[in-house]
Amino acid sequence: MRKIGWLVYFSIIVIQKELTLFQGPERIKNLYAFRSIVDSGARITLGSDFPVESMNPLAGFYAAITRKSPTGDSPHGPDGWCVTTCLTIRRVLTFYFSKVPRSKAD
Repeated sequence: MRKIGWLVYFSIIVIQKELTLFQGPERIKNLYAFRSIVDSGARITLGSDFPVESMNPLAGFYAAITRKSPTGDSPHGPDGWCVTTCLTIRRVLTFYFSKVPRSKAD
């Protein structure tokens, strides 16, 4: 993806609403596959989807890091769903705050 020069935007809070919408192992494993997208070389930026969702970024951070609902539940097991695609706290902060000005300039 780096060769193409894509910048991928994700509204990370949406993960929590879609935990129960996309069922089945084949569909769910590719949904919001942050880590594999980053590892492919693509640049990503994260956002809150305000004003549709809350402007407070913490719920989105939690979703991207844990892949669980706000109550800590997941229909896909106690560890969350597709935990191999979770982002680290450092990556979430980087993609949420430092990539946005760069994406606007490109």
